[in-house]
Amino acid sequence: MWAGLRRGLFAAALVLPTGPAIAQTGEDAGQLAVTDQFVIDEIEVSGGLNDVAFALAFTRQNGRVVVCAATASQLSGTLQQIKRAMVISESGRTIMRGIHWAPNYRPTEDLIGQQAACRLTTHPVPADPDFEVRLARTSFR
Repeated sequence: MWAGLRRGLFAAALVLPTGPAIAQTGEDAGQLAVTDQFVIDEIEVSGGLNDVAFALAFTRQNGRVVVCAATASQLSGTLQQIKRAMVISESGRTIMRGIHWAPNYRPTEDLIGQQAACRLTTHPVPADPDFEVRLARTSFR
């Protein structure tokens, strides 16, 4: 099974609402409701028959970047492979590998209004953020 990325899967600005509850690096940083401030995009899988929708936002907590994410797909094993292959970078520096912790919703549900899970990174909040999300690989079984 192939997952084809549309050009520029995600290029996002920092969304800076007040972050969720305090957490240690890499730990659960709470949940955040998906709003229109999230970047929402899709990865086309199997020629568009099984798209995977992603909602991502970046917030801050204790001066560090927090990544919040949710997905919507009917896939199971392939979805987990895709979520583990996600690489999030800021200004070319990898700040997170994989979003396997992100909740998945049915593809018939709108992601706006759903709860995204959040994780704290070690990356300090940049003055001029430039986030990019890509897949470390594009072939999945």
